[in-house]
Amino acid sequence: MYISTYIGIFALNIETNNWKKLPAVTATKISLESFDSAGANEVYNLHLSSNNELYLGTDHGVYSLPVEHVNNYLADNFQLPDYKVITDGVSSWQFYADGDDLYHGTHLGFSVIDTKSDTTKFLFAFNEFFDHLNNNIIVDGPFIDPLLRHFSDNKVFAVNAQIFQRDGHTPGGGLVRGFMHCGLLRLRWAEAKKAREHGGLTLYANGAATAIKRDKFLELGGFDSLYAPFYSEDLDLSYRAYQQGWVVHYEPQSQLRHDHSETINKGFTSKYITLISKRNRILFIWRNIRSPWILLQSTFWLILRGFSALFTLNVPYLQAFAFALSRLGSIYRRRRADPHIRVSDRQILSMTSEWVEHDSPIEK
Repeated sequence: MYISTYIGIFALNIETNNWKKLPAVTATKISLESFDSAGANEVYNLHLSSNNELYLGTDHGVYSLPVEHVNNYLADNFQLPDYKVITDGVSSWQFYADGDDLYHGTHLGFSVIDTKSDTTKFLFAFNEFFDHLNNNIIVDGPFIDPLLRHFSDNKVFAVNAQIFQRDGHTPGGGLVRGFMHCGLLRLRWAEAKKAREHGGLTLYANGAATAIKRDKFLELGGFDSLYAPFYSEDLDLSYRAYQQGWVVHYEPQSQLRHDHSETINKGFTSKYITLISKRNRILFIWRNIRSPWILLQSTFWLILRGFSALFTLNVPYLQAFAFALSRLGSIYRRRRADPHIRVSDRQILSMTSEWVEHDSPIEK
C-alpha cells in the first residue's frame, strides 16, 4: 500500500505491517536549475502501472520507481536507486489511467505518458480547453478525444461525458433535462439506455466531469461564488452560456464513474447540505430566469410554500428561503452586469429538455 502526502510517500507491507517513508526525490539527479526540492516531495498522485512501476505525481513533476525495489527497501536496508524522471518542471494535478496510457493534468495543460516506454506526449494547453474532473472520478475507456472533437463547432461551450454510479452500470448523469415545477427548476437525468446511447444537447455541464472552452468560460466570469460552497454553480454557468447562444453537448462515448456528493458528504453535515441545496435552487431562479411569466409563477409558488412551511413548521425550507433573500442585493448587481440575453428561457428548456420521460430519477 502506498500513501501520498505533502511530505512524501509512505509504503506499507500489509502482510508484515512494515512501513517506511520513501527517500526524498532530491536524491534524483535533475539538471533543471529551477528544481524545487520541497515541491518535488509534495506528492498528490500515485499510479501503479501494469509493468509494476510506481509513478509519483508531485508539485514539480512525475517520477517513477520499480515496485520490486520498493519491496526490497521495505524488507531490509536495500538502498533505493535514483527516481526516474518522467517529466519535471510541472505541477501535477491529477492522473487518469487508461490501460498503458497515463493521462496527466498539470498547470500547463494535459499530456499522456506511455507507461511502457515512459515517453510523454503533450496533448493541449489549458489556454484552449479547461478540463474539469472531480477527485473521486474513475475514467473508463477513452475520455478526452470524444469530448474534444465537438469543439470544432464554435458554438460549443462545453461537452459532458456519460456518467455512471460507482458500480459502472447505474446511470448517474451526463444527459440532463430540466422543467419548471412548483416554481423551481427540476433536474432529471436520462435513465433509459436508448436515450443515453445517442449524443445531443444537455441542459448543463456537470461540474464533476466536463470539458469547457476556456475563452468562453472566462468571458462568463467562471463559476459564480453566489452558490458557494457547492451545488448549482455548474448549472448556472451552463445556463448563462445557453443565454449567450452557446450550447452544451452530451458525448456518450466518453464514460466515467462518479460517486455523487461523496466529497461533500465527508466535509459537511446532511442538514447543512440540504440547506444549501434548497437555497441554491431558489437562487438559480432569481439569478437567471428572465421570463416574466416564469418569474411570476415562481413567486406565487415560493410564497405558497412559505406559508405552508410556517403552518407545518418546515424549518429547513424557511431557513433556505431566508438565506436566499439575504443575497438579493448580490443577484440584482449580477443581473444588471449581465450581457445581452440572446436566447430565452423557453428556447433553452425546449432545445435541451424534450428527450426523456418525466419519471426518470431526480438529480441532486
